[in-house]
Amino acid sequence: MNPLQNYNKKTFFIILNFLAIMTNSLSAQLVSSLSKEPGKVKLDDQTLYIRKQIEGGNQADLLDGTTERVTGICNFDKNRLQPGRAVVFDSVAFEYAEGTADGEEGALAYDDVPPAVLQNCDFIIKQNGLVVFEAPVRDICNIDTGQNSKDAYTSTNSLRLLNDVDTIDMYIKFPPGVSLDPAKFHYVLIRLKGCQTQVKS
Repeated sequence: MNPLQNYNKKTFFIILNFLAIMTNSLSAQLVSSLSKEPGKVKLDDQTLYIRKQIEGGNQADLLDGTTERVTGICNFDKNRLQPGRAVVFDSVAFEYAEGTADGEEGALAYDDVPPAVLQNCDFIIKQNGLVVFEAPVRDICNIDTGQNSKDAYTSTNSLRLLNDVDTIDMYIKFPPGVSLDPAKFHYVLIRLKGCQTQVKS
């Protein structure tokens, strides 16, 4: 028996078992470490996040190849995760702020009620053409939240994987014929809470 089983939390082993059945989606480096040297793979608590100004309608892309990793703004590696860094998440938070100017991503509280147009959108994450997560914004923006940050999260009914191979498509899809008020400055904060892998050297 693995001696860690006497000390670690159940979630640790649930995630390791989940990764073991998802090896077709992971990098060769991570698969090798999981199968041959499981002690080299560390699991850390992780919140992936991006703060982004959006406008218009149709579709608002939140990640692309030019997205920069900046403290307090975004901790994705452009529109992918580095080899060895897979993220398994089971909670999602979608938050909104109305700003007063462009470029306020890091200065806002993100505790405003989203406008109706945004509430009626779909939030979608894909990798390799497959949907990782999809939900109506109204289901995950938790307008009537409590008094602390964790109340903003919505739990998923299953574990979701962002692998360390494929590019990530993350976007907001608008209903036909509607768009955000162009006279206002709209910002969203996306948070995905779970665990990330880290391969020890």
